[in-house]
Amino acid sequence: MTAVGVHDAASPRLSVVVPTAGGWGHLDDVLDSLAHAVTELGVEVVAVSGGNDECAPPARRGVTFLTVPQPDVFACRAWGVAHARGDVVSLLEDHLRVSPSWAGELIAAWAARPDADALVHSITTQPDAGQWETALFTITSGPFVSVAELPTDRLPVPGIVSFRRSLVGQCVPAVGWLEYDLLAQVQRSGRMTLVDVSPPMHVQPVTWRAPLLAFHSGRMFAGSRVVDATAPRSGELRRLLHDVGTIARQTVAARRRTNGGRLGLRFAGCVIVLVCAQVTGQLVGIVTRSPGSSAQHLD
Repeated sequence: MTAVGVHDAASPRLSVVVPTAGGWGHLDDVLDSLAHAVTELGVEVVAVSGGNDECAPPARRGVTFLTVPQPDVFACRAWGVAHARGDVVSLLEDHLRVSPSWAGELIAAWAARPDADALVHSITTQPDAGQWETALFTITSGPFVSVAELPTDRLPVPGIVSFRRSLVGQCVPAVGWLEYDLLAQVQRSGRMTLVDVSPPMHVQPVTWRAPLLAFHSGRMFAGSRVVDATAPRSGELRRLLHDVGTIARQTVAARRRTNGGRLGLRFAGCVIVLVCAQVTGQLVGIVTRSPGSSAQHLD
């Protein structure tokens, strides 16, 4: 199926996977923002909810609803990608909002880059975002905001990346494989490209939950990297030490790019707390060689 009335036969079919660990109601705003893409461009949307939401979601044109037993956004994302049928798959999150032109611009970007395996685009935060939300957003997505070249030392996060469906088999991927293994492989191959499309808006007023999210993000990342449980932990500890410097440097640079060159004391204080929480989470993941239940605590 090709896009309706806008793109020619060379245009890829786009599937958008939107997971949530918070129930169907958490998807209403992002699905509303995708309605134009569904009706005008024939975009397929796969919405996946984790947990025990017993209320059936209201039917939406072009949207497939799936459920997984546990409130695990990583498992939701894996199930969504496995059921997607487009030529390319874009990962969104339940706290993102896209503009009416976003999908069309992304489809055109793919049509113009037939040799790419993954495309990465920028993202923005809501103008009135609080300090915790801004700090968490900048640490996670800052390296990909207002840059001319794609960073090679940070993996793109869900919500700013799309990739060819052919890279994923028909089985449901292992939890964390999409985010950490697949994207790393594509990045190393040099087939990941930065593109300019209308940036989705990040709306996640996390307030005091930000340090907890940073901890679980760190543990999920470090615990999911374990390949050989008998290998010494010294290599992962060296990697962590290097990553802390990279994250701090890129976060400061991203803040100054988007804030008129200013850092701000409150922002700096929030970043210090969040980096410490993430490092603690990674240390727990390295020591235990497991992500534990962290995937179920991430939005």
